[in-house]
Amino acid sequence: MNLVTLVLLLSALFSLTLMEVVNNFDKSKCAEFFIRSPNKKTIITPTVFKGYQYKMICQYWKNKYQFATLFDTERRIPVYSAYKFFGQKETMNLSLSENIRTEEWKNEPQ
Repeated sequence: MNLVTLVLLLSALFSLTLMEVVNNFDKSKCAEFFIRSPNKKTIITPTVFKGYQYKMICQYWKNKYQFATLFDTERRIPVYSAYKFFGQKETMNLSLSENIRTEEWKNEPQ
């Protein structure tokens, strides 16, 4: 029983290091994943639904923000996610370690 408790505790601590719940995408560290309004200094985000079950999450990996996600905690599903896409043409001149997405998948604990 103690081993199960330890594993659950460690997995909970590990999952906390991969995300940050924010109150507003516009004023968060993951605002870079949304397009800027041409006439304002704010970002244009998709609809953020009203309700306690919707959480705005900034997800990071290896100390770098990777995604912005609107998550429905009641249904346990992401409503949408946003990230920066680097096309093949653009990434050829950039550092390989920083901007090319790999085939490695990251699974979130549920």
